[in-house]
Amino acid sequence: MLLAVNTSTAQFGIAILRESGCLVAEQVISAASRNFRAFMPACHDLLKHSGTRPKDLSAVAVATGPGS
Repeated sequence: MLLAVNTSTAQFGIAILRESGCLVAEQVISAASRNFRAFMPACHDLLKHSGTRPKDLSAVAVATGPGS
């Protein structure tokens, strides 16, 4: 499984994907609550609700861009 992170825009998004590219779960955090304090709880919630354990993750992908 892969944890994908995009913090390059006003909103930030996180997603869990299978190695095949199939989306398991995703969450978009609104601009109003966009700060790093919301990031880790959002990751924890995404893992929990998708039934994914941290040890199930084989990689983390991070988008880079103007707001990263």
